[in-house]
Amino acid sequence: FPSHDSEVFPSHDNAEPGQLAVRDTMKLLGPDAPIKVVTLPLKDANDMVLAGRADELFRAVMYEGVKKVSGKSFRASEQWQKALTPPEMGLSWPWPTLTDKMRGRRRKEVYYIGGGVKIGKSVVVDEIVAHCLATQDTPVWVCKPEEPMQGTVKRVAGKLVDRIFHDPKIPFDVDAFNSTRERIGNKLILFDSYQSTDWDDVEHEIRHVVMSEGVKDVLIDPITCFTIGLSLTEQNEELVRITGELAGMAAELDFTAYVFCHLNAPQSGPAHERGGAVQSVQFAGSRSTMRACHAMFGLEGNKDPDLPEEIRNSRRLVILEDRNFELYIVTGK
Repeated sequence: FPSHDSEVFPSHDNAEPGQLAVRDTMKLLGPDAPIKVVTLPLKDANDMVLAGRADELFRAVMYEGVKKVSGKSFRASEQWQKALTPPEMGLSWPWPTLTDKMRGRRRKEVYYIGGGVKIGKSVVVDEIVAHCLATQDTPVWVCKPEEPMQGTVKRVAGKLVDRIFHDPKIPFDVDAFNSTRERIGNKLILFDSYQSTDWDDVEHEIRHVVMSEGVKDVLIDPITCFTIGLSLTEQNEELVRITGELAGMAAELDFTAYVFCHLNAPQSGPAHERGGAVQSVQFAGSRSTMRACHAMFGLEGNKDPDLPEEIRNSRRLVILEDRNFELYIVTGK
């Protein structure tokens, strides 16, 4: 252990494991240890040498260490180099307008999508899954307790080639279906949970497929399947636990989660299935969902059989909450 008339200058990797190592070092040496952390403009010391910046590395290690506030608090100067990186657009959504408004999809984030009964949430699931498969090399994991796995495969394959494979009134095109096999390959991973789901099992499975299979997109439809049979109070408590744990996992393991929700009926006005607007407070466990989400969307439509078919089958995806870009406060002139 260093004496108090000496100083320790740790210079760890700028990635998350390196920053965790800094915290561990501070815990090991104690809060009063004379530690000054060195922050490099590149990823680590090796990158500095390879870039021909050895002199800059020497100066940083010898003279530019900054005393840490604690193991979990950081000065703005320590984060400056990371903050200097220009923001980038995220991955695309299946819908260009949503990509533009949301600036894309991002890892470590959780998105909640709610809609009325049989309004088409599963169709949105299929669209997102097919889009991920078509535009990314990483696997997608899907938990659909209300749908058999082979049904999900048929619907996702249909989205990839703009065909319908799940309707017995439409002739099954074997060649078209098989044409999607290579595109789907082993990238679509389905959780066997038909009509029976326990959150602890699902949480364990998500952690496994993300860490061992490289899954980057996790879809759950619906989250309320984990609270069947519970009282209203127990449902809210369980949803608080689930939403919090899912948000923590996404941040820890660097994946994106898309969670589909049933809605509570409007207190007044038309039902959601008859064109009623979706509001954030109508999501099951809305308070916990609003706290844990990065964005919330409402799926709106009107299934009134008296309406023309074109209107009856149309849906609108509405941005209800957006933690990143919903509100700008402009100051100055």
